[in-house]
Amino acid sequence: MELQKRDTLLRAREQKDAIVSSLRQRHESELSSYKEELDEVTKQRNQLERKLDDYRARLDERERAHDRALADKCQQVDGLEQRLSDAQRRLAQAAAASGGGRASEQAEQLGRSGPSSLEEICQLRAALSEATHAREEQERRIRDLSVRSGFWWEVLHSVRTEANSISLGKK
Repeated sequence: MELQKRDTLLRAREQKDAIVSSLRQRHESELSSYKEELDEVTKQRNQLERKLDDYRARLDERERAHDRALADKCQQVDGLEQRLSDAQRRLAQAAAASGGGRASEQAEQLGRSGPSSLEEICQLRAALSEATHAREEQERRIRDLSVRSGFWWEVLHSVRTEANSISLGKK
């Protein structure tokens, strides 16, 4: 009887050890699987962060280029406005001066300077239109880059959330 009890206890202990060993192996296997999955997700997140950093750098460079282009265009517009103002002032002076005994002489002078002033005004308007178009194109490009940057932020956030949930699940 005592021998039977010992034999039963021995078998129960062996069975318990086998169960514990099996559970330990399964636990280690799952833990290893989770670690591999976490490493893969971390790798993907790092790649996305590098892409995001690249997009940010490109966006910053484009914004700086846009700012420089905008400053250049503003200087051009200021110069064009100044030239237009000067041309209008000369035209007004010529018109005001054409009132006396020298009217025919001044009319001839106005006729000579008139077309060049009109040509200059047309050129100034064309240059202003070109500068405005270039500015609008730069703004459109910046909006496009901002939209793309927002997409990568969302992807990065979802990867981080997934990585955090996996790491919390392992604990």
